[in-house]
Amino acid sequence: FEVMKEGFDVVFTDSDNVFLSDPFAAGASLGRLIRSQRYDYVYQLNWPGPRVYSPATEVQEGNTGFYYASIRKVKLLSVLWDAVLKECRLKPNLDGQPNFWSALRRLRKSLAPPCFRICRGDAGQDGQCNVTAEEEILDYCEMDPFEHRTGWGHRDDKGPVSYHANFKVGRKPKIAALTGMGVWQPTCT
Repeated sequence: FEVMKEGFDVVFTDSDNVFLSDPFAAGASLGRLIRSQRYDYVYQLNWPGPRVYSPATEVQEGNTGFYYASIRKVKLLSVLWDAVLKECRLKPNLDGQPNFWSALRRLRKSLAPPCFRICRGDAGQDGQCNVTAEEEILDYCEMDPFEHRTGWGHRDDKGPVSYHANFKVGRKPKIAALTGMGVWQPTCT
């Protein structure tokens, strides 16, 4: 957040997230969402494998290990970060990811400003929001989970664009996952 205060948008990635191609290229969902200038926060879905994908659906928990945050609405992101820090103080036994999504869901359900709108859908709980000014609405959306995978799938001509060795605990399982995707470099150890 400190970098954003200096006037820069941020793309954050965990060290176990590997780019297999340019995530900002034309056609890649992260780059497309950023260039649309419609979203203030873009996140990676946190799901362990292929299943029916419903874009722009509220999730229980996204991944905080790979995201984009825009400075366009830094004031609203500050409200979110403050709520996350409060959640972390209230629930110190949980790590940041569950606390982040708990805070975001709580803020989204609130009818008071600011409002949080997923993928330019309805803002607030059940589409209700007492705010009509765009500067009081934080828009957030997910990256395509087939392009930006979290610990599942294989590498082929279609991708993925990035692979996050998520749902793997410890060094050996992460190395095995990255090796299986064909991206582990033993010389990096």
